[in-house]
Amino acid sequence: CGTVASAEDFYVDPVSGNNANNGTSLVTAFKTIERARQAVDAINGSMTEDITVHLRGGIHRLSSTLALGPGDSGTNGFTVVYQNYGSEVPIIHGGVDLSGGWVLHDAVKNIYKKTGVTTQFRQLTVNASSTIRARTPNQTNPDTLGPYLTMVGIDAAAQEAIVPRVPIEGWRSVAGLANVEMVMHPHWYQYRGRIDPDASYQNATQVRFKFQSPENGSIFAKGDSFWDSATYPVPYFFENSIDFLDAEGEWFHDTATSTLYYKPRPGEYMPTATIEAPLLERLIQITGGSSGNKVRNVRFEGLTFTQTGWNGPSTKGSAMTQGSRELVQPFAKHGAITAQYADNLDIAFCKFRFLGFTAISYVKGVTGGSIRNCDFRWLSGNGIVIHDDGTQSPSAGEECQNIRIVNNGIYRFGQQYSNGIGIVSYFVKRMLIADNEICYGPYMGTQTGGQSGGLVDVGIKDNILRNNYVHHVMQFHDDGAAFYTLGRQQGTHVVDNWADTIQWAELTGAYPVAGIYADNYSEFITYERNGNVNCSRAINQNTGGGVQNIRLINNYTTAEPTITDYAGRKANHVWPTKIEAESMTTTGGTTESGASAYS
Repeated sequence: CGTVASAEDFYVDPVSGNNANNGTSLVTAFKTIERARQAVDAINGSMTEDITVHLRGGIHRLSSTLALGPGDSGTNGFTVVYQNYGSEVPIIHGGVDLSGGWVLHDAVKNIYKKTGVTTQFRQLTVNASSTIRARTPNQTNPDTLGPYLTMVGIDAAAQEAIVPRVPIEGWRSVAGLANVEMVMHPHWYQYRGRIDPDASYQNATQVRFKFQSPENGSIFAKGDSFWDSATYPVPYFFENSIDFLDAEGEWFHDTATSTLYYKPRPGEYMPTATIEAPLLERLIQITGGSSGNKVRNVRFEGLTFTQTGWNGPSTKGSAMTQGSRELVQPFAKHGAITAQYADNLDIAFCKFRFLGFTAISYVKGVTGGSIRNCDFRWLSGNGIVIHDDGTQSPSAGEECQNIRIVNNGIYRFGQQYSNGIGIVSYFVKRMLIADNEICYGPYMGTQTGGQSGGLVDVGIKDNILRNNYVHHVMQFHDDGAAFYTLGRQQGTHVVDNWADTIQWAELTGAYPVAGIYADNYSEFITYERNGNVNCSRAINQNTGGGVQNIRLINNYTTAEPTITDYAGRKANHVWPTKIEAESMTTTGGTTESGASAYS
């Protein structure tokens, strides 16, 4: 970064700007955000006040990920701000425009096509509305993302997925069978196996599918009993063949011929429709050099982030446990905004739309700052993941801590990878998750903590979940909750939250579904004054999984106004007051000296 003190503001205009300009006024605005970043980098070495980059309204289409390093930091305690200009709406866009050039392919079926589409993608939007990659059975239920076919089970030793033959007679004649994905959902898992046409076979009553490498091993790792279909047959569907393209709003991309097919919905006129697909996995990558060389004091405000993708399952299948946690290497640990080794990041009043995996991923070494007053919708996987690295007992420099996630709305997550979660925090300390509304997801609202493997300290402490409103989640999977915890967590307090309409869907299995769920080795956590209304179970403690030393204080199963009147997002949100607590205690557990908490 530069060494000249400056209070310069910069402007970016994606329509009329020019990177040859000086960027210091509306009429001399830059064209790209990257050019503005370079300008900031030249003057931020010794700041005397904040530097603001004003983004004009319109689409800021990124050809590559915007990368911020330590040299892009705010200095001397001041902040570099990227924000919308006035009330304008800048859209940070990671996709390609596929509008225009569509011709009628099949008049009887009303299917259109566009040739020369070489970009690889797994999502498509038409007129700013999500669509469905061609599948069978057709998706008609927006909550369960079904309907589904059901399996007989698996033979793990033979690495075979077993299904009844009758519903899928003629499977061998499906076009492009080697590119078809079989998507399976036992309990809280989602597996995507690319069919191996040569090895798959059938007998008089069954079809036995084998899958390609590398996913063929991971899909069967849990063993036959995990897929026990005697009472709740495992739901599945097939995806990605032109033969499945039979419902309005479905699409298929033939990568061999670079041809994209789409069957429009009523009101969609293909010559004028706006059609977009994601290109980038990340819109913004914030990467410090180490725990001692962080990116610091950066804020994003009033921006819309859209059109990211993730093509991993197209080339390696997938095996996902809860939180869309990929088990087939290379692991996916990224979001539209991805950060590691950063301090005092602030993401405020932003919108996140149509994202192909996670919206915000803090991988490791992120401390302080906030995610506040943001709105998340139509996410393929998770909303927010903190400590995406997911390693137990992170060292001091690798920890994610003292982060505030407040007054956000997270809606319709897990839309493709159905075990995505609204907010996931793994091995974290001193998180404040407050005043959020999380709803309409196939799986859990929140998960705080990670698998510890025993009653041991693994670096999770002093987290507060307060005044959150979580409703209409767990709409498909079993074994989860609105508020779910894992591992020993001295000082963690789940208080004054409202869980509503958390009902067992009876589709993927019969593990518990609850408002509050203390799972494997949850310990030293206090659950106080929470309202669990219209939930299959109000509170579930997995004592068989090592849960102990839990405090339950004055929790309700009715809509208690002292809870429900204050839970969720607020138009007149008041920023929480920080207090330093030297000895905040719970039964059997004590915080570290000097730990931060919030009133």
